[in-house]
Amino acid sequence: MLPPYSVVTQAGSWGDRTSISPLMWIDRLTSRLGARRIVQGRPGLGWLLTECIPVLMWAQVTGALFGESFYLVTYLTLLGATTPTLALLPLVAYAGNFASALLVFARHRTDAGRDAKRRCVIDTGIGRVLWLGTILWPWLGLHLGWSTPVLLGGVFASIFFTQVAHAAGGSAFVVWTQAIVPRELRGRFWVWRNCVSFATTAVVVLVMGVLLPKGSQPGALPDNNQLPWLMGIFTVVTLMCIASTWMLAKCPDMPEHVQDAPRPPLRVALATTHGYGPLLVFNVLTVAAMAISMAYLPALLHARGVGTAAFAAAQGSTFFPAMLGGILLAGWCLSRLGGHRLLVITAALLLASDGAFLLMPDASWLAPCLVLSGVAKGLWGIALIGRQQELCPAGDARFPALLVGLGAVGAMATAAVMRVGVPLLESHVALIAWSLMAIAAGLRALALLVLSIAGRATARLAHG
Repeated sequence: MLPPYSVVTQAGSWGDRTSISPLMWIDRLTSRLGARRIVQGRPGLGWLLTECIPVLMWAQVTGALFGESFYLVTYLTLLGATTPTLALLPLVAYAGNFASALLVFARHRTDAGRDAKRRCVIDTGIGRVLWLGTILWPWLGLHLGWSTPVLLGGVFASIFFTQVAHAAGGSAFVVWTQAIVPRELRGRFWVWRNCVSFATTAVVVLVMGVLLPKGSQPGALPDNNQLPWLMGIFTVVTLMCIASTWMLAKCPDMPEHVQDAPRPPLRVALATTHGYGPLLVFNVLTVAAMAISMAYLPALLHARGVGTAAFAAAQGSTFFPAMLGGILLAGWCLSRLGGHRLLVITAALLLASDGAFLLMPDASWLAPCLVLSGVAKGLWGIALIGRQQELCPAGDARFPALLVGLGAVGAMATAAVMRVGVPLLESHVALIAWSLMAIAAGLRALALLVLSIAGRATARLAHG
């Protein structure tokens, strides 16, 4: 049984204080729901297990954080975005990620970045508030009769600044959780956290599938009646996410010994962290593929006759259950196979998922394609952060920031090429969305090759 009272010590820039306080009810709740080993002896960790529920709902529905959302692309299309304009989405989102890396490195020169919890809470809170601009700006513009470029410009600006703040908080989050969750419990921690979040989000998108106006005919643009519905849903989930930021503040603080650990120059730290270089290359290629798919997978699905309501219904009934299976598999593999092997399996499944969408003949094949995609995405979130936490020096937020920053460079380069190349391809290639998704699949294949070669090289070094 968990003790009814615990000594709670809070340190760092939030103030130093030690007191006897009742064990937080969230710890009792999560303990009874299967997280006993995770929260026992770690007061407040239950908040870290549950704060992601509204965050993931917000990210999956609105496209915040990942930029990869069927609903976000539909929303931009309804605001007047054309196929070439959609190439700006990954460019803007990943430009924000790159700027966030620069922000983390600038803070490293001072003490501002040492308390990872404080930085995570402040930065993510700011980012969530900034996302409201994607809703309020076009709402105001539609009432005042602004032009389409002005409407879309304000939305893209909001996406950029949201990414700057939230990605900086994400780099802090990686090393914060690394410090407060023991290595042997990380697989169990990520499984519990992700399962409860995706299960809740699955219910939400099923409800969306019922409420949203039905989709369009094959090859047609989404129905304009969907715009006010999407605005309303985006507003509700964003406000819920903003309100949930207090849950982060209630989580355990960074240990003082991790905050005070020396930080050698990055070049020296990277040279002594074997395996991080191949991970950086792998991530650049994978994120470049995502930069294509976030804008053009929805376009490919629209061309196959998949409407917004149909996608929401299929996502809730197939994608999210499959993702939960992938999450459970990832948690089992992380503790038994290690982060590298899990990442190889994940990369292979992501490639297979892209292949399935490319071969999809019509909307009737959406469900099996989403099952494969769901398993791959369920593995992805745990595999990447699990491998990072295996390799990162304790408390050094520069490593996850470097991963984010270099990945953003690859994505921005890809988006810039698309911005120039898509208008040229449209005049010569009939199946533009299909062709671009094929390029994304090629990048994923190259990423898998890099990871496999790096694994063999590491194994040879280990055997002398």
